[in-house]
Amino acid sequence: MMIMSQKSCKCGKHMAGTSVDCIIPEEVIAAIYCPEESRGVKFNKETMIEDNGWIIEYDMEIGRYYAEHAQIDPAKVTPEYLFMEGLASWTGMTPADQIDLLRERNEIIKLRDKDPKRYLEEFRKWAISRAERLKKEGWKKAQQA
Repeated sequence: MMIMSQKSCKCGKHMAGTSVDCIIPEEVIAAIYCPEESRGVKFNKETMIEDNGWIIEYDMEIGRYYAEHAQIDPAKVTPEYLFMEGLASWTGMTPADQIDLLRERNEIIKLRDKDPKRYLEEFRKWAISRAERLKKEGWKKAQQA
């Protein structure tokens, strides 16, 4: 089970959709920095992950503590692990994926009742092209798709 929420970046200008596995409290995400503010942040690979200009800073003590209680070797719990394994990451592939996905998908859904065959075809094409676009843009989670 995942706990999904919207978190503000440090400057307060942007929101990011986050998902945290229920084995770890939401406080494992200590801070989020948008691309505007991340340029001024001293990156610490021991506590942070960078994704296409965005930075998530983790409280690694919390992450390792709760991971150990879930029988995950705390030695392998890194920011990369938390992010890529989906223990504490974006909801979807990007910080704004919840919003972008719905907006894009709603355009295609309009076809569902009018032309079901075309709807399925367009939906499939959209899903493939969307994943490719996000890969090209450099989003980490899209690289696994």
